[in-house]
Amino acid sequence: MNGIEGIDVSRWQGPINWGPVSQAGIQFVWVKATEGAELVDPLGARHVHGARSAGLVVGVYHFARPGDPVAQARRAVDMANQWGAWGLPLALDLEVEVGNASRFADAFINTVRELSPRKVWPVILYTGFSYLLTHGLGYLKVPLWIARYRERTLGPGLTNWDVWQYTSKGVVPGVAGNVDRNVAREESWPYLTDTLDTLKLEKAEGGGNEMKYQLVRWKDSPGVYVTDGVRLIKAVPNPRIRDILVFNLGEVRVIEDREFWDWLRSGS
Repeated sequence: MNGIEGIDVSRWQGPINWGPVSQAGIQFVWVKATEGAELVDPLGARHVHGARSAGLVVGVYHFARPGDPVAQARRAVDMANQWGAWGLPLALDLEVEVGNASRFADAFINTVRELSPRKVWPVILYTGFSYLLTHGLGYLKVPLWIARYRERTLGPGLTNWDVWQYTSKGVVPGVAGNVDRNVAREESWPYLTDTLDTLKLEKAEGGGNEMKYQLVRWKDSPGVYVTDGVRLIKAVPNPRIRDILVFNLGEVRVIEDREFWDWLRSGS
């Protein structure tokens, strides 16, 4: 699977030698920060410092447990702030039953959005494919980090993944035992790493709704990307700004919910 390679770790991996991890081509890592309302991963700070020192892009994740999602979000944000771990969006890890998963996710995500220092993509949802479908989380308009090991596609209507966890049995130099391996879409990378440079803001209308669209430049890339601030709409490798403006104002259709996000990813 093509893209940018990364891993995610917790205390279960033990101490990690991050130099060989970086040399093996791993470019990013999510480190477990918190679980439920109280638990802080005892190796979290050490993992964050070591990975960042080795040149990896570092973010943290929160393992959700039943309880107050706002309090859990605040705790996770506190640790991300203390460790300076906002290189990636704060990840909400939904794997176990938390009551109403949709309400939990909404409350957690909204709290992180209010508190995060990031310009774009303050939070990303991590979950398994079956959990996503069973709990009706496909409607959430947030970046998606999906775990699915046997299949390389999500199927009709679920094409908008940004990070894919493709195995829990990865082998990476510097990490003792197995480790989760992930791949990030190249077009999602500037959002994940918060490295967008805004060029111009335009508006497009349609369907009785108004949405804002940005023209953004990916650092160190000649291309310009048309986005709605959440997801990529169109990449233009050798742009003429007038062409992009015509696309932006003349061709963009404003569509609600899942149809809208699927259309963005389709490139049509």
